[in-house]
Amino acid sequence: MRQRCGGRKKKRIEQKSAKEAKMELSMEIHSATAKEHLCPTGVGKERRALLRATPHPLVPWEFTEADVANAPEHVLPQILQAYHKREELIRLASDEGNPFLYGFDLPHWRDADRELRRPDMKGQYIGGGKRATKSERAAKRMVQAAMAFPKGRMWCMQGSEKTSIAEQQSLIWKYLPPEIKALNGKKRHGAAKINYSQDGGFTDRILVLPNRTEMHFLTYNQDYKEYQGWQLGAQLSMDMEDAMADRAELINLGAWLDEDATWEWVNTVRLRCTTRNAKWIWTFSPLMGITTAIKELIGVARTTESRPAELLSEQRRYVDDCPPGHMPYVQQAGTPGVSVLYFHTILNPFPPNYENVREALQGKPESQIMQDAYGYATDTKHRACPMFGQVHIVKPGQLPMVRLNVMVQDPAGNRNWCAIWVAVSSQRASNGKHKKYIYRDWPNAQAYGAWAVPSSNPNQFDGDRGPAQRSMGYGILQYKQEWLAQERVLPTGKRLDGTDEVDPYRVKLAAEAKEREVVVQEVIGERFIDPRAGRDAKISEDGGTCIIDLLGAEQRDGKSGEVIGPVMDVQPAKGLNEREGLSAINEMLHYDKKQDLDGVMNCPELYVSEECEQVIWALSNYTGTGGENAGCKDIMDLLRYLATADVQYYDATVRAAWGGGSY
Repeated sequence: MRQRCGGRKKKRIEQKSAKEAKMELSMEIHSATAKEHLCPTGVGKERRALLRATPHPLVPWEFTEADVANAPEHVLPQILQAYHKREELIRLASDEGNPFLYGFDLPHWRDADRELRRPDMKGQYIGGGKRATKSERAAKRMVQAAMAFPKGRMWCMQGSEKTSIAEQQSLIWKYLPPEIKALNGKKRHGAAKINYSQDGGFTDRILVLPNRTEMHFLTYNQDYKEYQGWQLGAQLSMDMEDAMADRAELINLGAWLDEDATWEWVNTVRLRCTTRNAKWIWTFSPLMGITTAIKELIGVARTTESRPAELLSEQRRYVDDCPPGHMPYVQQAGTPGVSVLYFHTILNPFPPNYENVREALQGKPESQIMQDAYGYATDTKHRACPMFGQVHIVKPGQLPMVRLNVMVQDPAGNRNWCAIWVAVSSQRASNGKHKKYIYRDWPNAQAYGAWAVPSSNPNQFDGDRGPAQRSMGYGILQYKQEWLAQERVLPTGKRLDGTDEVDPYRVKLAAEAKEREVVVQEVIGERFIDPRAGRDAKISEDGGTCIIDLLGAEQRDGKSGEVIGPVMDVQPAKGLNEREGLSAINEMLHYDKKQDLDGVMNCPELYVSEECEQVIWALSNYTGTGGENAGCKDIMDLLRYLATADVQYYDATVRAAWGGGSY
């Protein structure tokens, strides 16, 4: 009878919410620790050994051995009761207990929940230091959503089936409630299908709960095209939405991507979650830097909350928009609707995780410390321009009004040419050279799509060719006309896309054009071209005349004789090799990260308008390892020509003829 009663009591304890159990425990400990109840009496060795509580960072135990030894007989039962209740709570929160109900949510988990629950957020990237609990939180949130929302569909994704079993599937099993685990291996319980083993994971890589919610375990080497039409997440009723509003940890999740997700799968998950307004989580450990897919998703992120980095110098600024000695904690990704958090290892209170990581990182490079202890990396592996970041990106309204405009172009035979326009300011950078602002790229991403896209090949860091490279069949005349159209300023104050002019230089020209009631052109002081392609007759439209000569010739309409292709003087850029060119680019990007930016004594030479997405992508991802077929190589060649030209400011309105006229 006592055994049966004890079983019922244990069941009642497990049925209580974790919150109630913790509250009762706190009250009992507080009562038992009242100092007036303690007096000097002895307790035997066996009793003292029994009362040595299990260490736990989240469940305090306020009694020392001296307290126990000096406790009077009538107080000991209270201490014993508090001790046993605390031990039971620790057991229930452990893997062997019921972590679904009693497991502890760490403070940084709640911060991540807060960010993901924002109405404007659709997904979340979690960069984690070693043992920072990013996967634990993702697994628990997936199980909570699966249990709360019936008839849902969810994806858990990993790089390989073996890793999926060892990492994701084992964690999902850990957080399933005991009553669900009790169905394991039994015949189907209604709609449920629960067959799990430690070495084999879930049978057929699927878990179906009694509420008919499905959880599928996929790998990135599967064909994403086979999953078109799937809807992820749950279709929420009003009652479910009310339940989600009352529980801060409950989120309508559709997918959990872990580690090296490919860009195709990331986009597939994002699309599949939209129908049911579900959200997704991507967890990643940047032990060797981040992938191009992560770089594409995060873009140039803005830090909204940072934390002290106790393993790094307090004097040095490691991230442009963080205080010295800090690392990012919460960021807003460049991609709209994506929140970014970094789980620092120190936030995991369970020993000896942080102590082990700290010891292992002693004497290691700062970049490794940032990755392993703070989950932070901005660079893909071997990025060629590691200095490039938020500091170098400006809004169009921040472009200089007083400037020399320079244009650089790179011809191609079987794909579109690409070009950039650069404003050389009258102001100087800290290296003594005039500041340079890339204010236009062509073909621009807004109109033609990306010039380069993340590669499906994880070893191709420089991307694949994007839609903007597909040839439009332009010849020399069409390119001349395109360049002039891009440089044209209308008296209406509108740009080609119909938006208002915001570039101060062009705003001034638009005012002049309106006053004179004419269309005006930007004054282009110099034009540069790839020296090899510019002199190559093979890719010219006539076969026997090089591109530089064709651009410098005048084209007229065959019938009217009207000039339809005016003279456009160009000069070949310096033909330095790629290594020298990249060094010149990095010199333009350089500034002292240890010092505050001041715009004069410490500031880079090169800046990029935020509208120049092709250039930003190339600088953020290019490694130089992709060879001639690298997706963003042409854009980097343009920057190389600019860097080696070493153009400095002069007044082109006075010396217009020297720099190639007003075209």
